[in-house]
Parts: sequence; C-alpha cells; structure tokens
Amino acid sequence: MVMLIDKENISANRLLTLGFSRPMYAGYLDHFIEEANKGAKADKALMIGYLLKQACKYCGISTGYRTAFYDLAWAVLQESPELWNEEENEEGISDLSAHYDLYPDYKNEFDEYDVASLNNGEYFVICMDLMRNERQEHPDYFCYAMFVFFEQGNMPYDDEMMEEALEAIEEAEENEH
Repeated sequence: MVMLIDKENISANRLLTLGFSRPMYAGYLDHFIEEANKGAKADKALMIGYLLKQACKYCGISTGYRTAFYDLAWAVLQESPELWNEEENEEGISDLSAHYDLYPDYKNEFDEYDVASLNNGEYFVICMDLMRNERQEHPDYFCYAMFVFFEQGNMPYDDEMMEEALEAIEEAEENEH
C-alpha cells in the first residue's frame, strides 16, 4: 500500500515543519507534497538508479549535491527491503554500494570523490536548493526520496539538532538576499 503524504505528515516531522515554515521555502510545500506523492507510486529500483546517476553527475562539481543525492538513494533503498540481497537481509540494513548496478552507466565515480558531513539543516537547504534551482528530470523521485530521508531521520530531533538546522536555514536565507 502506498502511503499518502500530506501536510499532517509534514507537521509530524520537526525538521520539515521548521524548513517549510520559513518564508524562503513555504511556497514550495504544496509542490513538494504533490511530487512526493507521485514518487511514492514509482518503481523504487528506477528511483535509486536515477538518484545514483544524479550523485555521479555532481562528482567533482558539488560535494553537497553529490552527498545529498547519494544519501537520498540510500534512504529509498533502506525503506525498500524487497531490493535487498541476502547479506543485507541478514544484517537488517541496506548497503547502497551493493546496488550500484541500478545505475547501468556507473563507472566507479564514488571511489574517487569524498562525501560531505552535513547536519540535517544543511541537508534540507541543499535539497531545497536542488528543488528550487536545478531542473530535475524526475522531481517526483527527488521529492519522495527527500521525504523518506527526513522521515528516517525523524528520531525525534533534539533541541541541539534543531538549533543547528535553524542556523543552516537562516544562513541560506541571508545568502539569498
């Protein structure tokens, strides 16, 4: 059964609530929900392949974008145990590197580039930057993966994590002006 993503789901997540309540991002909430719901119905293997392709596209260009796409792909894989191999099923956790074949044109790009260490606010800002400024071939895949990523991180967010997130969002707002 496909989960319906709505404003109630968003409001149950402290980080998404914070992010989409800010003036810079508030106008994107309805679009985000619409695209995420389309993505919820999509083939998850194709989605992961697309996200890996995008991560490779940004290798050597943007560590933040590359990291975001890679981690979004992992989040979708983590919630799709039907795609896991025997070892992953035994361990109870997915290993994205075992699924690079979902992007058929993969040429070991991930072996050559580092990932960024991001807090949740930085992830949100980067994802919103990608959603707002980079044309996505599959905005449905992207928005669904973003929702899944932040749902998996909905731990609940402690006050320190929320303060870091707010600082990252405020910095992005300042840089926008």
